[in-house]
Amino acid sequence: MRMLARATDLRESSLYNHFSGKEELYQSTLAQWGPAEFVSRLKSAEYRALSDRPVEFFHLCATHLVDRWLDAHERLFMATISNARHGSEPKKGFYNALFHVEMDLLEGYFEGFASLGLIRASDPRETARIFAGGLTFIRMEHVSMRATASSHSETKQAVASYIDNFITLVVKHDSSTPS
Repeated sequence: MRMLARATDLRESSLYNHFSGKEELYQSTLAQWGPAEFVSRLKSAEYRALSDRPVEFFHLCATHLVDRWLDAHERLFMATISNARHGSEPKKGFYNALFHVEMDLLEGYFEGFASLGLIRASDPRETARIFAGGLTFIRMEHVSMRATASSHSETKQAVASYIDNFITLVVKHDSSTPS
């Protein structure tokens, strides 16, 4: 906390007015910049309103994720998590939110889409993993594995192309719906 106070030109007491200690500061940062932020979005009314509209759901996820990936604070957060010790509480919390909570929520949406006959998904969790995996690969290619991230428009275009292809593969279209 002392080092953070010095780095931000704040008094240590000012930090303690907002956070009781390192753990609370970390949890707050995780909630704002880590997978917990996307978990909150997935639980929101905005996403729940799309529970019978997979195409719009996929596009909304993509828009929110690209905006988040390209945010400078998010990139700093990811660098911090990457440098955390394997098995540390911060890293375990991050992975739990990402690989369990977020995937459980995505799976729920995919199960709903499949049960309504809107998508092809013999295993909704695996279809959700394919969705998330493709986006993760694009993030690595355009943002996290590069010294300088691709431009916002290049990243958005890569994600839009992926989403369009994903939709072609999984979304069922009846004869009255243009594909």
